Amino acid sequence: MTPVFAAWKEHPENSWKYYLANCQRMQEKMADVQSGRVSGAFEVMGNLENSLGSMNEHRTNLPPQYLASREFAQCENVAVEADAMIARGKAEFADRMNQAAEQGRIAHQNSPNTNAPVRSASAMSAKFPSSNSTKTRTVKHA
Repeated sequence: MTPVFAAWKEHPENSWKYYLANCQRMQEKMADVQSGRVSGAFEVMGNLENSLGSMNEHRTNLPPQYLASREFAQCENVAVEADAMIARGKAEFADRMNQAAEQGRIAHQNSPNTNAPVRSASAMSAKFPSSNSTKTRTVKHA
């Protein structure tokens, strides 16, 4: 049986209001990055992705008079800009991860224990056998 909510549709006027609100929210987040109030695209990436998802959801319920409007065209352009900023945010994240990995590698190389021999897992298990490998368990049935 299909759930009752599957047939429910939002009123087109409400879809339009939510669509415009998400568009406005994206413009504000992108302006924060462009003005320097936020340090980078990575910080707003999640907000932009959420707003884009919501816009996509509401777009499907918009009637032709909204789809032909100037505001709709502007918001679609904002969505394209948001996609570009999301890609920039993902690139910033990748750069941060690469820098952190490089810093960790350098710290490891410079640590005093760098010359200590590395023991393999098999050598460690031979030295410290697990309790399961040396004991046999018997179960008595009544």
